[in-house]
Amino acid sequence: MNVKRKSGKLDKVAADRKWEKIIVLGDKGTGHMLSENMNKQIDEVIQKNLLNEQEEKVVEEINA
Repeated sequence: MNVKRKSGKLDKVAADRKWEKIIVLGDKGTGHMLSENMNKQIDEVIQKNLLNEQEEKVVEEINA
């Protein structure tokens, strides 16, 4: 994964959609690399792999 390219795209989406908060799910290292390369601040990194989970499970983890 090219972190600089992904973080640039994420910055654009966050700005276009006027996101107030960014929560990254996954490993801490990826969250740290994204935060170093983004203009917008990442508010929280949740260290869980929820890639194959149902949407409801992901929302539960974010709101826990």
